[in-house]
Order: sequence, then structure tokens, then C-alpha cells
Amino acid sequence: MSFSPVPLNEGVKYTHIYTDRGKTDSLYVSFRIPLNERNLASITLVSKILLRGTKSFPNTLSICRECEDNYGAAIDIAFQKRGRELALVFMLSYMRNRFAFEGEDIAERAVKLLSEFIFAPYLKDGAFDRDYTEREKVALCAQIASLKNNKPAYAAYRAAQLMCAGEPAAVSIYNCADIVRGLTPAELTEFFENTVKNAPVDIIYAGNAGQDRILDLIKNHLPFMLRAEIKRSVIRRRTPDTVRAFTEEADASQSTLVMGFRLGGDLERKHYNDFLLFGAILSLSPVSKLFMNVREKLSLCYYCSGIPDRHNKVIYITAGIDAENSERVQKEILKQIDDIAHRRISENEYNNALSYCVSALISQSDDVSSLCSYYLSHVLRGVYSTLEEECEKLKKTSLDGAVEIAANAVLDTVYLLKGNVNANNQKEL
Repeated sequence: MSFSPVPLNEGVKYTHIYTDRGKTDSLYVSFRIPLNERNLASITLVSKILLRGTKSFPNTLSICRECEDNYGAAIDIAFQKRGRELALVFMLSYMRNRFAFEGEDIAERAVKLLSEFIFAPYLKDGAFDRDYTEREKVALCAQIASLKNNKPAYAAYRAAQLMCAGEPAAVSIYNCADIVRGLTPAELTEFFENTVKNAPVDIIYAGNAGQDRILDLIKNHLPFMLRAEIKRSVIRRRTPDTVRAFTEEADASQSTLVMGFRLGGDLERKHYNDFLLFGAILSLSPVSKLFMNVREKLSLCYYCSGIPDRHNKVIYITAGIDAENSERVQKEILKQIDDIAHRRISENEYNNALSYCVSALISQSDDVSSLCSYYLSHVLRGVYSTLEEECEKLKKTSLDGAVEIAANAVLDTVYLLKGNVNANNQKEL
């Protein structure tokens, strides 16, 4: 049956997912804030600094001991980009109380620890520890600088920057090195405290405890006051009238081609399953058109796959190629999309793609952490149907929607990261 989040306060919602699978429960707490480069730089650093310590457990060693003493409880902190929003997500998992040797309340101890990360992080003189902050800034700046060493990732990043300049899809941590270097412990502390105080909150629980029991734990340890919802604004996108082509060089023997396509339809709700099926037929399944035709049959590339972004209604097709094959690879990729648009899809391709999508969806119920992540994504989408309901709808997905998505796909940008090193490991002149 459909589920419905319970409003705990204005701007604070709770979702209870019952499952008796496994031996652990999971509780996720998510804060939503607007997406911009400064918020992204801040949220990236904060998610790392917070894991360094809390008021009662001021370092990672004491945190690890507390988790280990409480039957291996685990806490992680991450962030997600979703259209115009960022989500800071606290993820807790812990053993169910019935497995405690001496009747300990594992759940309460775990939720109390989670509460410390949110309401009582480790501070010095009212701000995040300067040493912790500087170490994380250095590590993050090193991660940003290392992007160029990963040629496929760098090519995908550059393609998004060029194609979606001025749009949410172009907001990336790899643009934020200068912002990261300039952030101070005081600024980051103020940012985090404002987030906890003002950002809309979504709480997701998955496990076999009763709802009243979890609501009591939330009331006692996660007392969120009312806050305003984020007003969802329309994302303005560039309408391509001509295909733009860009070429840059890299010290590599292999070249990387990225083709960025604009897509239509409501990919968050109405056409969500159609988009999944389109992606599986084109590139995501082990027997997709790009893999079987462009890579295997024609041997035109070392790899060829899609990077779908339904939030921003784009898909990037990326391929590792020899530069001289660039035009032929582009034509073949366009042919695969055209084949889908004109229903040149065998029954075997359709069945394999649908089976891939259904299996991927069912796998979300393998453990409670995956289940929490699944339902959190659906709450953020505003879709309140259970995994079982979504699975049944997915099984009935016809080719019509995938065909329509392919027919409306418009090539916007072609980006080639051209390798300038020959087979003898020498730069070409």
C-alpha cells in the first residue's frame, strides 16, 4: 500500500517503513538546502568535519569505541545533489534490541549518538576545531586537483560545465577550490547550525520496531522545531538550436568522447519508469545497444556508457575511443538512439532491459540501509508509493514511454578530450 509521511512539525516529516528482514534497523535524517557553489563547498566540508567528533566523543577513536560497544552501530554522513537542492544526510544503522545479550536498549543508545552529531558536534571556542577543518580542506582540495588524472571523470565534468553553464547541473565541487580554501571554522559552524535550525527535515526509518517507539526516540533525541519549506523553482535550461562541439587535449593515449543530450518529459514522476527503461535499453544493462553494438560488434570504443541525470533532464554518453574514430562513434551512438526512437528494438532487448530494471529495484530491499535510501529518494521526489507498488508498475512499463524519450532526445554538446600521446608514449606534435 502507499505510504504517507507523518508531519512532526512544520517542515519536518517522518516516514516509517516496516521490514522484518535482516537484524539491523536504519534511521536517516536529511536536511534540504538550496544548491549553489558556496553551499556545496560548505556542505562537503561539514559532512567530513562532523565525523571527526562530537561533544561526548571528541575524536574518531572514541566514536568507533562507542559504536563497537553498542553492538557495531554505524554512522555516516553524506550529501546529495538533486536538481536545485542539496541534501545533507545522516545515516544510522544499529542492531535490533532483541539481539542484545543482556537486554540493553541498543536503539536508544544509537539514536542518542546520532543526536550528538546533529545537535552537539565537537567544537572549540564555539566553532569547529581548526585543526580538523584545515585537514579536511587540504584533503578536499587535493581531491579536486586530482580530477585531471581521471580522464573519463574529467571529460564528463567538462562536458557538463560547457553544456549546462548557468544551470544547476553545472554546479560542481570541482569549481569550488577557492571557496573551500577561504572557508573558516566559524563560517562552517554558522552554516551548519543554520541548516539544522532552518532547513526542511525528512526522517526515514526502516526496521521492525513500532512507529510509536521510533516517534518516542525522535521526540526525546531529535527535537526539530518548525521551519519553512523550500519553494521549488523552475529550472531554466538552454534550448539547443545547434550542436556545439568542443575539443581539448590531454596527456593520454586514449581519447574520451562525451555527447550530451537534452531530454523531455516529467522524469521525476510521470515518466520515471520510462526513463529507467530507456537508459537500460540504451546503455545501462549488460546487453544494451551501446555495449552490444558500438563496443562489441563494431569495436569502435574501449567502453561506451550513459550517465543519466533525471533531475536536470539530461544524459551524457561517454566513450573511450581512438581520436580518429570520433565521427564514426558519434554517428553510431546517434543511430542507437534513433533505433529506439523508431522502435527498432527486439523483444529480447526489451525483456532483458526490463528484467535489469526490475532486478535493480528489487535489490533495494536487500538491506535496511538500501531501503532507507530508496524511500528517502522517493520522499524527496514527492512520490509516496511502496517499493512493491513501484515494482509492479515497472513490470508493466511498455516501450511507448522509452520510445518517446528517445524521439525527444536532442543532442546539445559534443566534447572530445583528445589524447596527444602516441603508442610510443611520446606527445604528438
